[in-house]
Amino acid sequence: MTEIPVTHGTQGVPDDAPAHDAARPGPLEILDAAALRRWLFRAREDLGRHRAAVDALNVFPVPDGDTGTNLHLTLHAGLRAFLDALLVKAHEGEGAPGVVEGTALLARATLFAARGNSGVILSQLLAGLAAAVASSPGVDDSGIDGPLLAAVLEEADRRARRAVAHPVEGTILTVARASAEAASSAVAAGTTSLADVVATACDAARAALARTPGQLEALARAGVVDAGGAGFVVVLEALRAVVAGSPDGTDDADTALLPWSEGTGAPCTPEEVAPAYEVMYLLDGLADRAAERLRSRLGEIGDSVLVAGDAALRTVHVHTDEPGLAVEAGMDAGRPYAVRITSLREATPSRVSDDDTARPEVGDGDGRRSGGDVSLRCASPSRPSAGGGSASSDRGEYGSAPTKTGPAGPTSPPLLLDGDVPASSAAREPAAHVSDVPAPRALGVVACVQAPHLEPLVRAHGAVVLADAPGRRVTPSQFVEAARRTGAGRVAVLPDDGDAVLAASAAAEIAAEDGIDLVVVPAAHLVQGLAALAVADLDDPDSVAGMAEAAAAVRCGFVATATSSGETDAGPCRPGDVLGVVEDTVTTVGSDARAVAVDLVHGLLRGDDASGEIPAEIVTIVEGQGRVGLGAEVADDLGGVLDEAEIVVLDGGQAVYDLLIGVE
Repeated sequence: MTEIPVTHGTQGVPDDAPAHDAARPGPLEILDAAALRRWLFRAREDLGRHRAAVDALNVFPVPDGDTGTNLHLTLHAGLRAFLDALLVKAHEGEGAPGVVEGTALLARATLFAARGNSGVILSQLLAGLAAAVASSPGVDDSGIDGPLLAAVLEEADRRARRAVAHPVEGTILTVARASAEAASSAVAAGTTSLADVVATACDAARAALARTPGQLEALARAGVVDAGGAGFVVVLEALRAVVAGSPDGTDDADTALLPWSEGTGAPCTPEEVAPAYEVMYLLDGLADRAAERLRSRLGEIGDSVLVAGDAALRTVHVHTDEPGLAVEAGMDAGRPYAVRITSLREATPSRVSDDDTARPEVGDGDGRRSGGDVSLRCASPSRPSAGGGSASSDRGEYGSAPTKTGPAGPTSPPLLLDGDVPASSAAREPAAHVSDVPAPRALGVVACVQAPHLEPLVRAHGAVVLADAPGRRVTPSQFVEAARRTGAGRVAVLPDDGDAVLAASAAAEIAAEDGIDLVVVPAAHLVQGLAALAVADLDDPDSVAGMAEAAAAVRCGFVATATSSGETDAGPCRPGDVLGVVEDTVTTVGSDARAVAVDLVHGLLRGDDASGEIPAEIVTIVEGQGRVGLGAEVADDLGGVLDEAEIVVLDGGQAVYDLLIGVE
């Protein structure tokens, strides 16, 4: 390999790092290391240009979609880390990494930086790219031609799907598979040209994207295509542009985004009753064939099956009515540890953590709470007593604790990426917003918090806080770094939405390499996470079981203002209408947020019980940005009806959601 020239200015970026290379002729016959870099930098640029459009492909008529942002920031941060490695090699006098080493570095960096479900899946697709080229002898010299690219797409498809027993069609997985199958069919029919194989894959991906509304009811009702699939098409179209020799800044990728529409944002009602339990555990030393057998066996007794990782460490997840059989399957495969069994009946996680709430208590004598100094509490009967080290009774003065140094993932001084704007740009990956660190205990807690005004409350109860919100999702590397900062060998992670759950699960595998047992408590809402924190005993690592039980006892919903028109389960809505949402379903459409919130609470109390409402012990209302006072009005309306319930009103300051409401 030849040495790469180095610029000795403040940025020190190698001359071949920028993607802007309009003078390069095309079409290309092979993808060498430099061409691969140009493709990925181009993809990052195109994802940035189309970020808002992809974000808008949302099945809810509220502005919380962030798929485009997550994909862009994932690739952006991964490329920054890759450039860091490139610069180190250059300054040490080494040559630029070849195809094999470069793709391996990028895949690893992207996993650390992955944001949201779409970002994690993108990292797995890049892992497939790395694996495919690693198994091709001589690829550093010969580059990637048409047949090898087809193999790359096939391996990327396998990697993205391998962990999931029952992939959902109509998503990014469907679009990725269509591109892989089309490329392989073209090669089998005699096509060898790189440009032709890429074009075939792109066209197939675009066609598959257009079909996604016919595969998912939520997309059809909202009138949109799948956002993750759209982002994948943007990435493939960037490859087509590089192979064709198109200069940067052209609109080649724009045609890939058709057919897109504004979308109405109405949700789809789940058609099936969820299984009763979630089972999760870890397995070491499980070969690929054994993992496939375990995945198949778990698929026979449940759904949402996940057997992720590699032969060194596997993360296992299943929803089932037979938790004992799920654990037994793991025992037949190896020695499962960090076993967690969680009831799903009381609180099924929703599509997004936007129905998040908190549960403080403040004594003002009338059963209602508002403002003031607060501490967490939980209505669960399993809550430890005050003398048993509950979260609200054993907090001390916390200062900055010694932390294990060394980055969880690649971090560096600001660099300019290929034609990028300076480090102050919003396109840069935001730094993790991590709270003051508590003194080390036997059990550490890392909590995602979507409502910024509640961060001091969570921090006061011993947790390291990570700010999380649509468009600013927590990455696996941020989870790992926060876990290290707790100083504990076992760390409970409290996500606040589905995206955070997936990122935390990826972080658990990374943390295991440092000897940290990172336990993901299945709390897909902020209110569930705070219920779990209320029963945490930081001196007892095994208290995570009680934390999971407390989280499952909470039902959550949110009130938000529609920003687009659409059909919902509660009837049509227009911009400006107020929506009440529970578990992926719009339950109420109205013009008065106060009335919608009251109706939402009664719906949460009824749940699936048609015979009447279940008595509530605690109702928590978290007011959003600009909505201070609304929660107190709702509490007044509820006070005369819910005589036995304690009603808590908090200023959360969260964007998008007027009110976050939780009932336990």
